[in-house]
Amino acid sequence: MPRLPIVTCLVLFSVLVAAAQERQLVPLPVQDAIAARTFSTTPFSLSNDGYWIAYTLQDPKRSQIISDERQRWLTASGTPPQQIGCDVWITNVKTRETRNLTEGKGNSWSPVWSPDNNYLAFFSDRGGLATLWIWERRSETLRQVSDLPVVGYRGLSFPRWTADSKSIVFCVLPEGMTVEKAALRFTGREQPSGAQYQQAGPTDCHCLQIYSGYKWKFTTQNHELYLSLQRRICSRSRYCSTRRSKSQASG
Repeated sequence: MPRLPIVTCLVLFSVLVAAAQERQLVPLPVQDAIAARTFSTTPFSLSNDGYWIAYTLQDPKRSQIISDERQRWLTASGTPPQQIGCDVWITNVKTRETRNLTEGKGNSWSPVWSPDNNYLAFFSDRGGLATLWIWERRSETLRQVSDLPVVGYRGLSFPRWTADSKSIVFCVLPEGMTVEKAALRFTGREQPSGAQYQQAGPTDCHCLQIYSGYKWKFTTQNHELYLSLQRRICSRSRYCSTRRSKSQASG
């Protein structure tokens, strides 16, 4: 068979394939683009076994425009406005299996895997108030592990696990403070006496054992001190045990 006809056939075949591919590429309808879920401002979390990645997606159909200046940083449920309409999702990086763990009930954000890969801690107001929840991988169940109202500075706070996967460090409102009052302090509409809470707003640092429910508190008036303390607790689980024994002795 002459060489020229072979080359011509190959070129023609390439043109036909390219034309078919061009016909398959169509603009995404505006309504579909607007309705598409987007990633939240909270970080991704990869399980230590490397199989599952947890993240937060926001559904624009459930998002809201906050017109009340008093709720610019915290809504009535304690949820940061940036996390309204959010759900916690997980994806298997090998099989691409994807699941919505919170399924649109309330607002959920900031998922973090435990070091042993069995638990996923996150914040959610699915019970009416933004608190700490966990999802257990083995039983595939959700449960609220604390009734303390969590608070995230501009929605960027997230829970931290101790190295033994038995305790969680997280940021909460000080005892006796309401979400409404905390929101006013975040916006600067209400200032406490002295210079306290100026940077991060009102926060207490708590450490909670997920099995016993035992918790202890580290009170701080400085955001950088809280972050430093949080890192120390997470990197040295024995630090929590030491603090617990001291708390019990003083009690």
